Order: sequence, then C-alpha cells, then structure tokens
Amino acid sequence: MSYNTPLDGPDESAPKSGIPKLEWILIALALIGILFKFSHWPFSGIILILSLGSLSIFYFSQTSLNLKGTSKATARVRFGSMACSIATIGILFKILHWPDADFLLILGSAVLFILIFTGSIMGNHSVFLKKQIILLVLCLLLFWKYNSFFPPLSRPSQASGINVPDTTDSK
Repeated sequence: MSYNTPLDGPDESAPKSGIPKLEWILIALALIGILFKFSHWPFSGIILILSLGSLSIFYFSQTSLNLKGTSKATARVRFGSMACSIATIGILFKILHWPDADFLLILGSAVLFILIFTGSIMGNHSVFLKKQIILLVLCLLLFWKYNSFFPPLSRPSQASGINVPDTTDSK
C-alpha cells in the first residue's frame, strides 16, 4: 500500500503524520455537536460549524497535497477529497436547516458513489475508500430520514383551508 494521502494509513517506510489524529479529533467534535443538537443544548451550532467546517477544509486541503502527480490514482484521490468536502458541508447544512443542503448532499453522494464503484471494480480497497463509503452512507441516511428526526421549522401553509373574507367593497 502506498502512502498517497494523509487520509490513508502510512506504511512502515513512510514517515508518521499527525494529520489523521486531527481528523479523528474533528470527527469527535462533530459527534459532540450532533449530541448537543439532539439534546437542544446551547452552542451546538457553533460546535458543528467549527468541527464540520474544519473537517471540510481538511478534506479539501487533500486536493492541493496531490497536485504533483497526474496518475489516475492521484486524480481519484483529488476527486474523492473534493467529494468528501462537499458531502461534509452538505451534512452541516442539513443538520442546521440551511438552504441547498439537499443539493450538496446529492452532489457529494453521487460523486462518492461513482468513486466507490470505480474503486471497488479496480480493486482499490484503501482506508480512504472505506472512509468514503462511511461518508456516503451517512449522507444517504441524512437525506432519507433526517426530517423525521429533526423536522424543519414550522412554516405557514399556503393552503391552510382558512377562508379569509374579502375586504374590498364589491357593490
């Protein structure tokens, strides 16, 4: 196994890096923020924005680390890092009920699905591919069942069935 990105585990010949530890810390903070959101405790939004936003920047920075190579594996890692970044932002938008969350989740999930499918056909079973699968499943679960756990804020209905009398004088 080659050491393509800090998302992949280093083999014995590669130098050890602290970047995966940073990723695990950000994931743990995101889980704490989600638990705060479930419990309706204060500062859940701030924790989620900081953790998932930083995680998205972390994933997006992986694209710049792999710009030197032009091989297909490097291109897959670049697209995978960008898809992970988009999916993470989609998760953040969906949890905080921000607009365009569904679009970001669908876009990130579609690219992740294509990369996972092609990676499994090519026999690439790296740690990065496993993380993409976990992120894809999380995106699909949020897209499919999220509104039953966190219903959207109440909005006035256009067709509420209430008849409002006409105030104009029709004589």
